[in-house]
Amino acid sequence: MLNRLAKPVRRDLAGHLGASPRVLAWGRVVDGRWCVALPDRLVWGGVPEGAGQWEQLAYHLIEHGGWNAELSELAWTRTDGRRGSLRLVDPGRLPEAFVDRVNATIVARERVPIEGTDDGVVISGRRDLTDPDAPLTWRASPMRGTKLSDPRVAAEVDAAIARVRAEYDI
Repeated sequence: MLNRLAKPVRRDLAGHLGASPRVLAWGRVVDGRWCVALPDRLVWGGVPEGAGQWEQLAYHLIEHGGWNAELSELAWTRTDGRRGSLRLVDPGRLPEAFVDRVNATIVARERVPIEGTDDGVVISGRRDLTDPDAPLTWRASPMRGTKLSDPRVAAEVDAAIARVRAEYDI
C-alpha cells in the first residue's frame, strides 16, 4: 500500500495551486500542518482536516539547507539571507526530495578565490524550476572572510560572475 498524502489535504493544496499537485514526498509538521515537496517548489501549510493557508518556496530561492535528524528539522537559508525551518513528526522521504530538488536547480557552481579574502566566493547559476523559460539566475555567495560590501571585492566578484556566466550561459 502506498503512503499517499491524504485526499482532503491534496484537494486543499490543489485549490491553493490552481492545479492538481504532483507530490514527490511529504511529511507532517509538529503543529499538524503538512510539508510537501513538489517538482518545482516546497509548500507547507494546511491543517489535519486539509483546509488552511499554504506557504511556498521555489527551490532556486534556497541558498542552502538540509535535514537535521537529531532535531527532526528541515531548515534552509534563502538567497536573500532569510532563514526558515519546519520541525517534522514524520519526515518520510521529504529530506531526500528537498535536497534533490534544490540540487536540480544548480546548473553551474564554481568557487572563485578573491584576493584579500579567506575563501573568496561561490558563483552559481540557478534554474527556476517553476518557469522553464526563465533565464538562469547568477549570484555570488560569499565564503568566510569575504565582504561583498568592499568595493574592490565587489568589482572582482562582478568580473568573476561575468566570466563564469559567459562559460555556462546559453
